[in-house]
Amino acid sequence: MVLGENSGEVSVSVEDSGCGIGPEDIEGVFGKFRGIAQKGFGIGLYLVKHFVESHRGRVYCQSELGKGTRFTIVLKKGVSHLPADAVPVRDGASPADHGLLGELVDGAEAGEKEEVAIVLTEDGKTADEVITGKKSLLLIDDEEEIGRYLDHLFRDRYLLYRASNGEDGWKLAQQVMPDLVISDVRMQGMDGVELCNKIKRSEALGHIPVILLTGETATEARLRGIEGGADDYITKPFDKDLLRAKVETVLRNRDQLRRFFFDSITLKETAIKVPAEYQEFLRRCIEVVEGNLDTEEFTTRKFAQAMGISRSGLYQKVKSISGQSLNAFIRSIRLRRAAVLMLKDNMNVNQAAFQVGIGDARYFREQFVKLFGMTPSEYIKKYRPAFNGELNIIKG
Repeated sequence: MVLGENSGEVSVSVEDSGCGIGPEDIEGVFGKFRGIAQKGFGIGLYLVKHFVESHRGRVYCQSELGKGTRFTIVLKKGVSHLPADAVPVRDGASPADHGLLGELVDGAEAGEKEEVAIVLTEDGKTADEVITGKKSLLLIDDEEEIGRYLDHLFRDRYLLYRASNGEDGWKLAQQVMPDLVISDVRMQGMDGVELCNKIKRSEALGHIPVILLTGETATEARLRGIEGGADDYITKPFDKDLLRAKVETVLRNRDQLRRFFFDSITLKETAIKVPAEYQEFLRRCIEVVEGNLDTEEFTTRKFAQAMGISRSGLYQKVKSISGQSLNAFIRSIRLRRAAVLMLKDNMNVNQAAFQVGIGDARYFREQFVKLFGMTPSEYIKKYRPAFNGELNIIKG
C-alpha cells in the first residue's frame, strides 16, 4: 500500500504482481454486474467506485499484462466539496452517531452474518438499489394511475424503475439494463410495439424479455405485439395474479437458460429445454474458443470479432445466458475442454491444463474445483471409466 498527499488531496494505492488486466478490459472493471448472488462477479469494485464518487473522489486502475495491477483512490481534503446535506463525522463522535457507520456497528454487535442494509442518502438511493439479489423490472406506461398500480403490484419482490413514455423507457433501459420490461402499447410518440422492436433489435438489450399491456382485444393487435418480439402480451384490464405469474414465468425461463448453460459447460446431461437459437449460440461460442486454445492473447475483442458481433453486444448476451463476464465465460469453456481431454484422451492434469492454454497448474485446479465441484483428479477417477467420447452423457 502506498499513501500520498499534496495540498488538496490524499491518495491510497494498492497493487499486486499478478497476471494483470488487458487494456480492453480495464474500462469494465468498475462496472455494475447483475447476478450478484453468484460468486466472483466483481461487485466489490463497483461499490468502491460508488462510495468514492459519492465523496467526490476518483478511483482508477493501471495494469500491464504479466506484471500486475494498481488501483488508486484519490480524495479531497476537508468537507467543502461535499453536498450541503452531507453530515461529516465529528471529532470524538461515536460511530453510531453517523448513519452509515452506525448501521454497520449495530450489525456487528448483533453478530449478524447477513448483509447489513445501508441507507445511502447522497443520491437518494437505498442499499437495495446499489446491490441486491432482486430482479429488476422496468415499468413503462403513460397513465399515472396504471403506473402506480404496477408499482404497487411489484414493489415488494422486485427492484423497480419507471418511465412514462417510450422514449424515456428506451433511454432508461439502456441505463439500468433491467431483467424484464413491462410496457403499455398505446403511448404518445414511441409506442410499446416500437419500443419492444427496438429493444429486440439492439445488440446490448436484445436479451431482455418484454411483456406488453394493451386495451386492444383484436387478434391483429396481439399479432403485432408478438411480431414485434414481445415475450408475452396481456389485455387490459388484466388480472393481477395472472400478470404476476407471467412475470415469474418469464424470469424463471431466464434462470433455466443459465442452468442449461451450466449443465452444458460441465458436461452434465440436462432435460432443460431452451430455444434453438440459444443452443446454437452456445455451440458457436464453444467452437470459437476451442478453436483458439493455441492462440496467444485471445482477447474478448477477438472473441467478439470471431462471433461477428460487437464486444458490448457479446458481453450482454453472454451475461444473460451464463451470468458470467466474457473472460470467465472463456475460462469455463477452456476448463470444459480440459475435462474432455482428461476423459477422452487420457491426459493427466498438467497436460490438459497446458493444452487449453492455462499454464499455472495451481490456478487451473482452483478454477476447475469452482466449476465442477471437485478436483481434476477426483473428476478423472469418477468419470473416466464411463466416458465414451460423447458430450452431455455424464449423470450429475
